[in-house]
Amino acid sequence: MKDKNFHFLTIGDSGYSRSWNYLEGLHKLGVNAGFTQIDSKKLMRVFWAVRKKTSKNDVFVIMSPSHYLVPFARVFLGKNIYLDAGWSLLEGSIISRRQVGFMGMNVLKAYLIDFTASLFAKRVILESHAQKAFYCKIFLVRKKKCSVIYSGVDEEQFKLNLEFQTPTDLFKNSKEKNQRFHQIL
Repeated sequence: MKDKNFHFLTIGDSGYSRSWNYLEGLHKLGVNAGFTQIDSKKLMRVFWAVRKKTSKNDVFVIMSPSHYLVPFARVFLGKNIYLDAGWSLLEGSIISRRQVGFMGMNVLKAYLIDFTASLFAKRVILESHAQKAFYCKIFLVRKKKCSVIYSGVDEEQFKLNLEFQTPTDLFKNSKEKNQRFHQIL
């Protein structure tokens, strides 16, 4: 991995995406990894500049929520484009926030961006197996193309407490449900 160069690209602010964890992890491993924030008004100019400084063998990670950059990156930078989607734009804006738009135009726009990004990316990185199943079904992506990487846990600081016992499920058996509920009261 140390012989590869990684470039993280986004339209978002620095530190916003979960991809920052990967970027910092690569730096800790001694891997050459860089970051470029892309101004949407200077899109072509920035891609030309990145192309001049990099090799087609380099790995380019498109950080969430910059899905629409994937087709541009594929045209200008080559085939090693990884989309760190985390979740789909459709899921984030439409399903979670109900931002449907006039006559469902936001739904169509989000779907087309996700579909196109998934089509042109070499690999799609998601946050859970449920999101992988959703992505594969809705955007017609092969399961082999998707990877799941959990985020949010610092493995160096996280220690499993082996003495912890999970509490019993109060509502596991419907016959016992009322009895246990009254015992608690």
